[in-house]
Amino acid sequence: SGHSPLRFAIVADRADLVREFLAQGALIEIRSKTPKVAGRPKSWFNNALIFPGDTMLATAAGWCGGGAEEHDATVLKLLLAHGAKPRVVGDAPPYLTALNIACTNSNVPCIAPLMAADPTLWQIPHAFGVLPFDMAFMSGKPHVVEHVLANYSEQLQGVPAGASRFLDKKGLAACFSREEMERSRKHVLLFRAVQH
Repeated sequence: SGHSPLRFAIVADRADLVREFLAQGALIEIRSKTPKVAGRPKSWFNNALIFPGDTMLATAAGWCGGGAEEHDATVLKLLLAHGAKPRVVGDAPPYLTALNIACTNSNVPCIAPLMAADPTLWQIPHAFGVLPFDMAFMSGKPHVVEHVLANYSEQLQGVPAGASRFLDKKGLAACFSREEMERSRKHVLLFRAVQH
Protein backbone atom coordinates (compact mmCIF):
# COMPACT_ATOMS: atom_id res chain seq x y z
CA SER A 1 0.00 0.00 0.00
CA GLY A 2 2.96 2.32 0.47
CA HIS A 3 1.73 3.11 3.99
CA SER A 4 4.77 1.73 5.75
CA PRO A 5 6.04 2.47 9.26
CA LEU A 6 8.33 5.09 7.68
CA ARG A 7 5.35 7.00 6.26
CA PHE A 8 3.60 7.00 9.63
CA ALA A 9 6.80 8.18 11.35
CA ILE A 10 6.90 11.03 8.81
CA VAL A 11 3.26 11.93 9.49
CA ALA A 12 4.04 11.97 13.23
CA ASP A 13 7.10 14.20 12.50
CA ARG A 14 9.28 11.79 14.47
CA ALA A 15 12.82 12.50 13.27
CA ASP A 16 14.22 9.85 15.62
CA LEU A 17 12.11 7.09 14.07
CA VAL A 18 12.67 8.34 10.52
CA ARG A 19 16.43 8.32 11.12
CA GLU A 20 16.24 4.72 12.39
CA PHE A 21 14.07 3.49 9.50
CA LEU A 22 16.41 5.11 6.98
CA ALA A 23 19.41 3.49 8.68
CA GLN A 24 17.62 0.14 8.28
CA GLY A 25 17.16 0.72 4.54
CA ALA A 26 13.49 1.75 4.40
CA LEU A 27 12.26 2.52 0.89
CA ILE A 28 11.96 6.27 0.37
CA GLU A 29 10.58 6.38 -3.18
CA ILE A 30 7.71 3.97 -2.55
CA ARG A 31 4.39 5.63 -3.35
CA SER A 32 1.12 5.54 -1.47
CA LYS A 33 -1.82 3.73 -3.02
CA THR A 34 -5.51 4.49 -2.75
CA PRO A 35 -7.24 2.28 -0.20
CA LYS A 36 -10.51 0.74 -1.32
CA VAL A 37 -12.86 1.94 1.39
CA ALA A 38 -16.60 2.14 0.74
CA GLY A 39 -17.95 5.67 0.83
CA ARG A 40 -14.56 7.37 0.57
CA PRO A 41 -13.52 9.20 -2.61
CA LYS A 42 -10.98 7.15 -4.52
CA SER A 43 -8.58 10.05 -4.95
CA TRP A 44 -8.06 10.83 -1.25
CA PHE A 45 -6.53 9.09 1.75
CA ASN A 46 -7.12 10.06 5.37
CA ASN A 47 -7.67 13.82 5.62
CA ALA A 48 -6.50 14.69 2.10
CA LEU A 49 -2.87 15.40 2.99
CA ILE A 50 -1.71 12.15 1.40
CA PHE A 51 -2.60 11.73 -2.26
CA PRO A 52 -2.40 8.43 -4.09
CA GLY A 53 1.05 8.19 -5.61
CA ASP A 54 2.75 10.46 -3.08
CA THR A 55 6.37 9.71 -2.26
CA MET A 56 7.71 9.89 1.28
CA LEU A 57 9.11 13.35 0.49
CA ALA A 58 5.69 14.57 -0.63
CA THR A 59 4.19 13.30 2.63
CA ALA A 60 6.90 15.12 4.59
CA ALA A 61 6.21 18.36 2.70
CA GLY A 62 2.55 18.13 3.71
CA TRP A 63 2.90 17.04 7.31
CA CYS A 64 6.28 18.03 8.77
CA GLY A 65 6.99 21.46 10.09
CA GLY A 66 3.41 22.47 10.67
CA GLY A 67 4.04 25.81 8.98
CA ALA A 68 5.84 27.21 12.02
CA GLU A 69 8.80 29.41 11.06
CA GLU A 70 10.90 28.10 13.95
CA HIS A 71 10.52 24.45 12.92
CA ASP A 72 13.61 23.04 11.21
CA ALA A 73 11.95 20.45 8.90
CA THR A 74 14.38 17.77 10.10
CA VAL A 75 12.36 14.87 8.68
CA LEU A 76 12.25 16.38 5.20
CA LYS A 77 16.00 17.13 5.35
CA LEU A 78 16.72 13.53 6.38
CA LEU A 79 14.81 12.23 3.35
CA LEU A 80 16.67 14.60 1.02
CA ALA A 81 20.01 13.56 2.54
CA HIS A 82 19.11 9.92 1.82
CA GLY A 83 18.46 10.62 -1.86
CA ALA A 84 14.76 11.46 -2.03
CA LYS A 85 14.05 13.05 -5.42
CA PRO A 86 12.31 16.44 -5.16
CA ARG A 87 11.31 16.60 -8.87
CA VAL A 88 9.04 13.55 -8.66
CA VAL A 89 5.36 14.39 -9.18
CA GLY A 90 2.41 12.54 -7.67
CA ASP A 91 0.49 9.89 -9.58
CA ALA A 92 -2.89 11.58 -9.14
CA PRO A 93 -4.21 14.89 -10.47
CA PRO A 94 -3.14 17.63 -10.16
CA TYR A 95 0.30 15.91 -10.07
CA LEU A 96 2.03 17.89 -7.33
CA THR A 97 5.71 18.07 -6.41
CA ALA A 98 6.81 18.24 -2.77
CA LEU A 99 7.36 22.01 -3.20
CA ASN A 100 3.84 22.48 -4.49
CA ILE A 101 2.51 20.57 -1.48
CA ALA A 102 4.61 22.63 0.97
CA CYS A 103 3.29 25.88 -0.53
CA THR A 104 -0.30 24.63 -0.63
CA ASN A 105 -0.13 23.64 3.04
CA SER A 106 1.67 26.87 4.08
CA ASN A 107 4.55 24.72 5.30
CA VAL A 108 7.28 27.38 5.25
CA PRO A 109 10.08 25.33 6.92
CA CYS A 110 10.05 22.81 4.06
CA ILE A 111 10.44 25.36 1.25
CA ALA A 112 14.11 26.33 1.68
CA PRO A 113 15.44 22.72 1.91
CA LEU A 114 13.53 21.74 -1.22
CA MET A 115 14.80 24.77 -3.11
CA ALA A 116 18.35 24.07 -1.91
CA ALA A 117 18.06 20.50 -3.21
CA ASP A 118 16.89 21.74 -6.63
CA PRO A 119 16.92 25.50 -7.35
CA THR A 120 14.73 25.02 -10.46
CA LEU A 121 12.03 23.07 -8.61
CA TRP A 122 9.80 26.16 -8.63
CA GLN A 123 9.51 25.81 -12.44
CA ILE A 124 7.46 22.58 -12.30
CA PRO A 125 3.76 23.44 -12.54
CA HIS A 126 0.97 21.08 -11.65
CA ALA A 127 -1.27 19.74 -14.42
CA PHE A 128 -3.35 22.91 -14.58
CA GLY A 129 -0.35 25.18 -15.08
CA VAL A 130 0.04 26.56 -11.57
CA LEU A 131 3.60 26.99 -10.31
CA PRO A 132 4.44 26.08 -6.69
CA PHE A 133 4.90 29.65 -5.47
CA ASP A 134 1.68 30.68 -7.22
CA MET A 135 0.00 28.10 -4.98
CA ALA A 136 0.98 30.15 -1.94
CA PHE A 137 -1.28 32.92 -3.26
CA MET A 138 -4.08 30.53 -4.17
CA SER A 139 -4.41 28.44 -1.05
CA GLY A 140 -1.69 29.46 1.38
CA LYS A 141 -2.03 31.35 4.64
CA PRO A 142 -0.70 34.91 4.98
CA HIS A 143 2.58 33.79 6.55
CA VAL A 144 3.57 31.66 3.52
CA VAL A 145 2.62 34.47 1.12
CA GLU A 146 4.82 36.86 3.11
CA HIS A 147 7.65 34.32 3.08
CA VAL A 148 7.45 33.82 -0.68
CA LEU A 149 7.30 37.57 -1.37
CA ALA A 150 10.31 38.19 0.88
CA ASN A 151 12.48 35.30 -0.33
CA TYR A 152 11.37 34.24 -3.80
CA SER A 153 10.23 37.38 -5.62
CA GLU A 154 12.45 36.51 -8.60
CA GLN A 155 10.61 33.19 -8.99
CA LEU A 156 7.26 35.00 -9.06
CA GLN A 157 8.09 36.53 -12.44
CA GLY A 158 6.96 33.45 -14.44
CA VAL A 159 9.12 30.74 -16.01
CA PRO A 160 12.07 31.99 -18.07
CA ALA A 161 12.37 31.54 -21.82
CA GLY A 162 13.23 27.94 -22.71
CA ALA A 163 11.69 26.42 -19.58
CA SER A 164 8.83 23.99 -20.11
CA ARG A 165 5.43 25.58 -19.55
CA PHE A 166 3.66 22.22 -19.24
CA LEU A 167 3.90 19.29 -16.85
CA ASP A 168 5.26 16.79 -19.37
CA LYS A 169 2.47 14.74 -21.00
CA LYS A 170 0.16 15.21 -18.02
CA GLY A 171 -0.08 18.97 -18.52
CA LEU A 172 -3.57 20.27 -19.18
CA ALA A 173 -2.68 23.98 -19.15
CA ALA A 174 0.50 26.00 -19.55
CA CYS A 175 2.02 27.96 -16.69
CA PHE A 176 2.76 31.64 -17.14
CA SER A 177 5.99 32.67 -18.81
CA ARG A 178 8.06 35.68 -17.75
CA GLU A 179 6.84 37.55 -20.84
CA GLU A 180 3.19 36.91 -19.99
CA MET A 181 3.72 38.03 -16.41
CA GLU A 182 5.30 41.27 -17.63
CA ARG A 183 2.44 41.91 -20.06
CA SER A 184 -0.12 41.34 -17.31
CA ARG A 185 1.82 43.63 -14.92
CA LYS A 186 1.82 40.66 -12.55
CA HIS A 187 -1.94 40.90 -11.96
CA VAL A 188 -2.09 37.10 -12.35
CA LEU A 189 -0.98 36.57 -8.76
CA LEU A 190 -3.59 39.01 -7.48
CA PHE A 191 -6.24 37.29 -9.59
CA ARG A 192 -5.31 33.90 -8.15
CA ALA A 193 -5.31 35.23 -4.60
CA VAL A 194 -8.76 36.81 -4.97
CA GLN A 195 -10.22 33.90 -6.94
CA HIS A 196 -9.32 31.41 -4.22
